[in-house]
Amino acid sequence: VRNSENNTSRALLQSRPDAQEARMTYKCIGASKSFFLLEIELLTGRHHQIRAQLQRCNVHVRGDLKYGFPRSLENGGIDLHARKLELVHPVTKENLTIVAPTPQNDPVWSYFDLQL
Repeated sequence: VRNSENNTSRALLQSRPDAQEARMTYKCIGASKSFFLLEIELLTGRHHQIRAQLQRCNVHVRGDLKYGFPRSLENGGIDLHARKLELVHPVTKENLTIVAPTPQNDPVWSYFDLQL
């Protein structure tokens, strides 16, 4: 359910007439003493879907104050990274895969880069 007044969304366990279905799969692909690295596949694309669904499970994206992480990151961002996107080109219909490197100069991302 989207709340446009505070620009957030909330994941619910039961359906409601004003709610849209939001589905994703995830798996833990790395862990440290304090953090987990999750691989998430979106099956639907909803407003703040990953952040809202993880919050519902009492899991928070590092730095995401809006969805429950206790402190911000130094740069003000959050650790949500689109590592790989796969799509069909709208004109050529060619399958495209775009892979982005993980953020540099961050000890948490560097730790997980070494683990993978």
